[in-house]
Amino acid sequence: MEKVAFAVDEVIVLECSRWMLDGRAYEDIKVGDVVMAGINDELLVENTYVVIAISTYRKNVPELSRGVTGSLTVIGEKDGLPQEVNALVFATEKS
Repeated sequence: MEKVAFAVDEVIVLECSRWMLDGRAYEDIKVGDVVMAGINDELLVENTYVVIAISTYRKNVPELSRGVTGSLTVIGEKDGLPQEVNALVFATEKS
């Protein structure tokens, strides 16, 4: 699997194509970033997700810095996001 950008502790379903993911950033993540989900070193490449909101310490922020815990709200395909997801990786290489 690619380099982990965000370690997922919990997946919360908000709507049919919107989820909140609680966890810790391993790389800087910004609103608008496109990510893919992974489960135990296996990358699920069939869907991508867009980060539409980030919160940390009860505040909405535009970016979550590496090492900081927080929540990402993502949108994606209606097929869903498995509850077993434990990592997010960037869909495209960051510069």
